[in-house]
Amino acid sequence: MDPVGTNNMTLEDNRTAKEIFMYYGGSHFFMDREGDYERYKSFYVSQEQERDWYSELQANLLAKLDADPADTDSFSDFCRTVIQNKDADALRLIVLKSKAIHDHIDSFTKLLMAEQFLRVIDGFGMKTTNSDVLQAYDTAIEFLNEVLKQPITVAPRYRDNGYLQDVIRAQKIIERAEKALKKWTRK
Repeated sequence: MDPVGTNNMTLEDNRTAKEIFMYYGGSHFFMDREGDYERYKSFYVSQEQERDWYSELQANLLAKLDADPADTDSFSDFCRTVIQNKDADALRLIVLKSKAIHDHIDSFTKLLMAEQFLRVIDGFGMKTTNSDVLQAYDTAIEFLNEVLKQPITVAPRYRDNGYLQDVIRAQKIIERAEKALKKWTRK
């Protein structure tokens, strides 16, 4: 193997390393937690290769969001890549996408998206003056206010999940939105 990272991997090694990378969304933390990081490191994947895979991962997640704007799993995964890379360009992209679809999504999805944006802001550091982070903050606050001002709606995908029944009650959604607003408008 190539410890310098010039990436002389075989095609099979490259495929395996990429599978690990994609499975964990590029997160070395999650690889390590599940015991796969040492194996991944043994492939000596270059930072350039990881950037290419991140781009591919983000493109795949955006395609899923294009197909289903309320796919909060893909939205969360995309936001996680933004945090991992402190990728302001990707943040700008997901903020624009969420603003474009916000009239077509239910209250619970807006709440989940707002909460993800607030996690991204935490990941960047609240004291940042980056305009993309500030735009994400404004979008999160806008979504939370919409949740509180409009009738609560919940998409069938959530209503059909038995384990979410308590979480998707209107009162719970309102409480979460109020709690987030209280926390984030004080800072």
